[in-house]
Amino acid sequence: DRVCWMVEHHHTYENIRDWDHQILVEADLLAGLCEENASEERVREVYGSVFGTETGKLFCRKMFGL
Repeated sequence: DRVCWMVEHHHTYENIRDWDHQILVEADLLAGLCEENASEERVREVYGSVFGTETGKLFCRKMFGL
């Protein structure tokens, strides 16, 4: 049930309450930002509003040169 819920909600960025959901959202965003060749402005916006784990923030900074 949990896996199904997470698949259904991995694009839901509001009210993230659990670490597994946070990690999945951040991983999906990192892949999506790369795929869309996101601007620095877009990356910074997402970094400030969605990323919550230190590891996710580190990966984002390294991947996008922040």
